[in-house]
Amino acid sequence: MNPILLYNNLLLTATISSSAIAAGYSNQNVLDMRPYTLAKFNAAGTNYISGNLGSAQAVNCIGIANHNFYTVSATVNIYYSANGSDWTLASTVTPASSKTIILSFTQQTKQYWKVEVVNSSGQPYCGVIYLGTAILFDWPPMGPISPSRESIIAEDVDSESGNLLGIEVKFIPKEITRTWNYQTKTFYDTYLKPFWDNHGSLLKPFFYADDLTNRADQVYYLRLKKEMVFDPQYSDANNYDSFTLDMKLV
Repeated sequence: MNPILLYNNLLLTATISSSAIAAGYSNQNVLDMRPYTLAKFNAAGTNYISGNLGSAQAVNCIGIANHNFYTVSATVNIYYSANGSDWTLASTVTPASSKTIILSFTQQTKQYWKVEVVNSSGQPYCGVIYLGTAILFDWPPMGPISPSRESIIAEDVDSESGNLLGIEVKFIPKEITRTWNYQTKTFYDTYLKPFWDNHGSLLKPFFYADDLTNRADQVYYLRLKKEMVFDPQYSDANNYDSFTLDMKLV
């Protein structure tokens, strides 16, 4: 599967409801783009967060960041409905890790959507949910590809004789860079430029995966780096020869 990018979150303008949420948490936390603010369910069982989109909207993808569904042995089901009472399963997953989730499924144009979490022990939680229509790239990025670059932000102190006195590791940034050497002008005009203008250039987070079929472990919740320069290159009227996205994990 070619790379997929999800940034337009239809839940932002939806009416959100849920099963019981634990004290000190809110189901609205999944909308603020911050993975560290959580919607935590009150107890194990069959829980849900649902959205009334106000009208029938096209959806083919969902992204979930910062969850404990693997830890609490949960199954996640995505449902859609035309009336809010008769539900049809769009996709399901039992996470094999606590990494970010992207589920891509056959597009449905429906008003009501529901994320159902089913488990028997522990309190499930998640930090971010996006629901919308994903961008599917025409081609994969150029190789070789690094899953992520990791660096260290820390303070270390040595004595005058060179002995280590202490280290405080503050943060380990993770970054990825992807470069494409071919995309059509139609793809650029329809998908890439609107993403840059309305979301990416504002440093808002988004979901991205290189290949959900063969690299399901490489799924990310990212934003563009503030130092990035958006500079697509073309040599004819119909195609772009090269463009790069410099991204960092949120």
